[in-house]
Amino acid sequence: MVGSYVEPLDTYADMSDLIQRENLSSEHYPYNLAYFTGVIADSGIPPSSDRDFPKREQEKVEKQAINFLENQIGNLWPKATTPENPQGLNWDLLVDIKNQQGQKRFYSQYWRVNIDPSERYVLSVPGSTKYRLKTDESGFNNLYLTGDWIDNGYNSGCVEATVMSAMQAARAILKQIFEIEYAKQIIGERDSWF
Repeated sequence: MVGSYVEPLDTYADMSDLIQRENLSSEHYPYNLAYFTGVIADSGIPPSSDRDFPKREQEKVEKQAINFLENQIGNLWPKATTPENPQGLNWDLLVDIKNQQGQKRFYSQYWRVNIDPSERYVLSVPGSTKYRLKTDESGFNNLYLTGDWIDNGYNSGCVEATVMSAMQAARAILKQIFEIEYAKQIIGERDSWF
C-alpha cells in the first residue's frame, strides 16, 4: 500500500486477495487488482437542475486517472510499462471483456467519483466536535447512530473511530433493550483531543 504518491490518485493498494470474490471467467481473469484513490477538488453541490453534473465529474476523474496511468505508473509498476514510455502503462495488460486495444481498455475498468452528499467526508476541523451527535442522540426511539462521523471520542475519519462508534452503539442497545451493562472499556473513547 502506498499512501502519499502523486496527486490526485495518491493512494494505491494491491487488493488482489479480493479477485476470488469476483465472478470472472478464466478468459478474462485478472492476476492483479489495484485500488487507486485520492481527493478531488470540491466542485460544490450543484442545483438539482444540473443533470449533467455527475457525468462531468466522472469524466474529470477519468481524465485524471488516464493522465496518471500515462505519466506516473512507471515508478509503481516498472514492468507494466512500454519501452516507448517507461512511465506510462502498457494498456494491453488491462483486462477488457470487449477486447479493445490501447487506451480504450481503460473504460472496461471500474472508476467512480464520490459526489453525492452522503459520500462526502466529514472533517474534524477545530470547533466542530460540538456538532457531532452521540450514538444515542438520533432523536428517535431505537435508532442508534454509528460511523466515524459521530461523537465517539476519537472524532476522526478512520476505521478506528468507526469501530469505536459501533461498540458504543452495541453498548447503548444492550443497556436500553436488554438492560445489560457493557463492561468492556472502549479504548480511546475518553481521550478526545478535538
